[in-house]
Amino acid sequence: EGNPIARALTLAIAPDQRFSCAVWECQAGRFKWVFGLDEIIHILEGEVIIEEAGSQKIIHSLRPGDTALLPAGLTAYWTVPKYLKKFAIHRSVKRTFLQRAIGKLARLLGLQKAE
Repeated sequence: EGNPIARALTLAIAPDQRFSCAVWECQAGRFKWVFGLDEIIHILEGEVIIEEAGSQKIIHSLRPGDTALLPAGLTAYWTVPKYLKKFAIHRSVKRTFLQRAIGKLARLLGLQKAE
């Protein structure tokens, strides 16, 4: 919803490509995001409301100074009321095909919350 324009500046990437950090900013809007890797965020400016997709209504309101872990596989709806600037640390965890398949099956059967 709206026209959320985002920009990112990657600050560092580990030689094995499994760790990076960046500064990210976004104008007002609402959008869906599926996390492909673990992300730790620290809010520098603005505000965001993050609603986790799923049967439970889990909502996080984050403001300057707040920090959160958003795990790989999480689907969330982001609402940025005005402007948001965050520092982010990204971590890629390599899982085997079997681990991914078991996790997906467990989520489909309702035995595990979406990560």
